[in-house]
Amino acid sequence: MSETARIQNIEVLRDIKNALLEFARDAALTITSVDADVQRVGQWLTLERPAHWKHEVRRREEGVETAKAEIRRKELAAMPNPADTVLERKALKRAKDKLERAMQKRDRVRKWAPAWEREATIFKGGCAPLNEVLHREIPAAIARLDKMLAALEDYFKMAAPPTEVPATTTAESTDSTARNNQLERALAHPGDRYGPLRNHTPTDAQRLARPEFEMELPRLEWQAGTPDEKDAEAISRLALNGPPPTPDQLITLAWRATKDDAVFLVRLPPAGDESSKDSGWYIGPLEYPETSGGLRTCTLAELLAQIPALAPILNLTEGSLIVLHRGIIKAILDPNNHDAWSTGLVL
Repeated sequence: MSETARIQNIEVLRDIKNALLEFARDAALTITSVDADVQRVGQWLTLERPAHWKHEVRRREEGVETAKAEIRRKELAAMPNPADTVLERKALKRAKDKLERAMQKRDRVRKWAPAWEREATIFKGGCAPLNEVLHREIPAAIARLDKMLAALEDYFKMAAPPTEVPATTTAESTDSTARNNQLERALAHPGDRYGPLRNHTPTDAQRLARPEFEMELPRLEWQAGTPDEKDAEAISRLALNGPPPTPDQLITLAWRATKDDAVFLVRLPPAGDESSKDSGWYIGPLEYPETSGGLRTCTLAELLAQIPALAPILNLTEGSLIVLHRGIIKAILDPNNHDAWSTGLVL
């Protein structure tokens, strides 16, 4: 019975992997874009339009009162004779019509705001299965493909004696070995694996643009977890500590990072001068870090009011990079991308 496997081309597996990655990237970008549009319309309906029409109703009520006062003034001036107030009464009618239109607009906004919230909730629920596929099933499928590719490459290397291997096969085996060595280094050295995340941080100009929350920081859907007490104590003993940002300094958030279960936090050099109040901290999504979903800023105090357990991480010095996944610290890198977490570089 033959024990050989009839395998002719493993590039098909790589094509499948690339197609899955491309689909996941495009789908995630589309969902993020639509979700941002939904949020913008929701804020427009619940915040901007109600305030606008409330102001307009008040302003047009004042216009009606002004028109009435003008009629009374002209009547008093003409006493005891009747006053000619035809123009003034036409102006009063126009003012009342404008007031009625403003009140109708205000009432429509009040009606449509909750309706939009319901539709947005239905939309998010409809996207949940696709998000499950993008964040769990596709990564699991890619991991299985990687294992299959690694096993097949190992098989090709040992399938035939070296004397019978053509030159082209030798070159392919060399390339395969290089790829395997690169993968092993990335898994063994967190600096190689996570250091490139620094290339996906906002520029100084983007941070100085300060897309701050117009109102109080909304409740964050924080999924990445926080360090437990043991890890928090270990972080406080690292040589990377200090100086911490002040409560009024600003932190830049990628909106996707507030909803993903894996994030990276990096402390960049502060943008601008001291008056900019930039702490340098940026929080981004670990998966597809190039897709932020929109940038927001808030103060350290606002962030810690909701997620106080992040305080030990935010005390780390400039250049530090932390990877956090559901409360588990995967890595803490120093400014040179050396692993300070597993090596335990403490004071």
